[in-house]
Amino acid sequence: MDTKKQEVTIINKNYPPSFGITGESANQLASFLQSHTDIIVKVVHANAKYAGGVGNHIPNGTLFSVKSLYDGKNNLVRLVASFFESLFLILKAIKISNGPIIVMTDPPFLNFWAAILLKNKKWIYWSMDLFPEAFIAAGLISRKNFFLRRIEKVIRKYPPSGLIALGTYQKQFIEKYLHTDLSSTIINCGVWDKSQEIKNDKLPDWY
Repeated sequence: MDTKKQEVTIINKNYPPSFGITGESANQLASFLQSHTDIIVKVVHANAKYAGGVGNHIPNGTLFSVKSLYDGKNNLVRLVASFFESLFLILKAIKISNGPIIVMTDPPFLNFWAAILLKNKKWIYWSMDLFPEAFIAAGLISRKNFFLRRIEKVIRKYPPSGLIALGTYQKQFIEKYLHTDLSSTIINCGVWDKSQEIKNDKLPDWY
């Protein structure tokens, strides 16, 4: 019997014990994979501080970190820092990964660098947020912007191997945006803090 374990790598900027809802979501997925299947989970994250959200949970998986470039609130500096921080996270994942890579959306350029650098690997896009669409919605950039159009061209040219979407409509939106159908899994948005009392003795339907 082959006892060799499968490796899965998750990439996200924040991860427990740091605060951050996306990091806690990644942590719960890592816990699920490790406890239910014969899988080794590696997590690539930045040693960043996150204000708000949930945190202080015990991290699951083997952690690999990169230096956080900027944790301030200046939007322009954050945008530039996110561009390079995303690159460093993807490069670190390539260095340590021996299996599929789950790419989340923090920092927001992860899917751009994944499209370029992981095009010959199996990578799965976990769409916690919609980038670069979120930049347009926030008024940070115009849809006609040259750099935005170049980023979109790259993302569409090298789509992910699969998709983890927060719902059916998000799945449909992303497939339409990428001009391709993807093998998809729906995981509704939300995390459940097991330390809290379960009201009515019932977990949420999405859990």
